[in-house]
Amino acid sequence: MNFVSRFVVGSHLAVEPGDLDADGTVRREAIERWVHEQCEAYVARCTTLQRDGASLRTRITAFPDTPVTGSPARVIASAGATELLPAAVVVAVRMRFAGGHDDQVVNLRCELTLQGPDGSEEPLGPDVRDELIALEHAATFTN
Repeated sequence: MNFVSRFVVGSHLAVEPGDLDADGTVRREAIERWVHEQCEAYVARCTTLQRDGASLRTRITAFPDTPVTGSPARVIASAGATELLPAAVVVAVRMRFAGGHDDQVVNLRCELTLQGPDGSEEPLGPDVRDELIALEHAATFTN
């Protein structure tokens, strides 16, 4: 049985030569950059997370142990919220690498927090929860 996951945001990206090491393994820095881009795209769709004077902090909490090898040429990256904590949104990011020797899928988790002008984490309330639910129900990007 196959399941299709839907995500709120997604991108088709080219893997550039600088994203690979000499052996054709995707550099960790490239994966981190794509994670941050997907999280920023998610927040751009969630207006309740866009607060005056607050800045977004993205922290990757689950990174794959297995490197992505085989000189992939492209990656499909997507993101969607999976959990709401009192001061963080947990986001799942999926990357599907293709065009190399092997197609590989990488699943990551990160936490998004809002920091106020004084550096403290801002609490997230029911308004954020309601918007996250609406965004996830309307998700159409498959990966």
